[in-house]
Amino acid sequence: MKIFITGATGYIGNRLALEAAGKGWIVHALVRDPFSKHIPSHKNILLFKGDITDKASIEKAIAGCDKVIHSAAFTNEMDENNSGFYDVNVEGTRNILEAAYLFNISRLVFTGSCSVFGPSDEQPVSESDEKFIAPTTQYALTKLKAEELVKEFCTKGLWSVIVSPTRIYGPGNLTSGNPINKLILKVLKSRIALMPSDGMINGNYVFIDDVVSGHFLALEKGLKGEKYIIGGENISYKDFFNTLRMLSEKKIFIVPVAKWLLKSWSWFFNALCYLAGTGTPLSPKLIDRIWQNRALSCDKAVRQLGYRVTPFAEGMKKTIDHLKNILSKESTKSINQ
Repeated sequence: MKIFITGATGYIGNRLALEAAGKGWIVHALVRDPFSKHIPSHKNILLFKGDITDKASIEKAIAGCDKVIHSAAFTNEMDENNSGFYDVNVEGTRNILEAAYLFNISRLVFTGSCSVFGPSDEQPVSESDEKFIAPTTQYALTKLKAEELVKEFCTKGLWSVIVSPTRIYGPGNLTSGNPINKLILKVLKSRIALMPSDGMINGNYVFIDDVVSGHFLALEKGLKGEKYIIGGENISYKDFFNTLRMLSEKKIFIVPVAKWLLKSWSWFFNALCYLAGTGTPLSPKLIDRIWQNRALSCDKAVRQLGYRVTPFAEGMKKTIDHLKNILSKESTKSINQ
C-alpha cells in the first residue's frame, strides 16, 4: 500500500512516516527541504520536494497513493502575527483535501488539535461537548477552520476522520510542534521550573507513541466523519513538575509565578518585540490559556478504536532519558570544540 504523509520533518509526521514504512507501506513524504536533518530515513520512504501551499507538488506526491495522513501545520504559537498560520493551516489543508478528492483517496486522517476545545470545568471535555468558546490564538483558530474544511469535504464523499492530540511529549525531533519537550529540556538545563501559582490547574498530556498509534487506529478503525481525542492522563502542573523532579533525579527548584506578574512581563516584552519587528515569545492570550483547566477525555478513542494510554510516569521517564542523552551530546560537543 502507498500512503501520502505531510509534515514528515515535523515532530509527529516524522514518527508517522517511519511507522508506516516499518509496516511495509510505501510512504510518499512531501518535504520542503530534502536535506533537512529531520528527514525520516527508511528504504520505503520516497521524498517529494514541495509544500502544501503548492498544489502542483501535492498532486505529484499524492499520485498513486491510496491513503493520506495530513499532519503538516504551522505550529509556532510564539509568533502570533505570522501569516503562515492561515496560509499553511487553512489554505494548505484545502489543497490537500482537493487533491485527495481529485485522486480518489480511500481514507484520509487529519491531525487536528485539542486547542480548539474550550476549558474544562468539573468534567473533562470530550468530542461531544457542546460548550464552545472562540479560539484565542491564531494556531487554534486556523486549526478549527481546517477542521471545518475536512468536514465539508467529508460531506462531498471524501472519507476522512480527525484525530486531536492533546499536549504531546516524548522522544522525537525538537521542533515548534513539541513545546512540552522544550520545556522539560529547559528545566533539566536550568534546574528551575516556573510553575503557574495555581499548581492544581489540569492539562492532558499524551505520549508520542500513543499519538502515532492513534493515527493508524483511526485510519484502520475510525468511523467516517468522526473526531477522536488522542490523549493521556489529566495531570496538574504541580504533579507534572514533581514527577519531572523525581524521575530526573535532579535537584529542581519549582517556583510558583503569579499570573499578573507573567502577564505584565509579557505585555512589556511583546512591546519590545513589536518595535524590533520580531516574533512574540509569549502572548497574553497564551498566558490566559495556561491558567485554564484543560482536562480532556479520550474514552471515545478507547471504545471505538481500541486506543491505549501510556501511563504518564512511564512516558515521562522515557522522555527524560531521551532529553538527557541530547544534553550529554551537547556537552560532549562543547568540550570537543
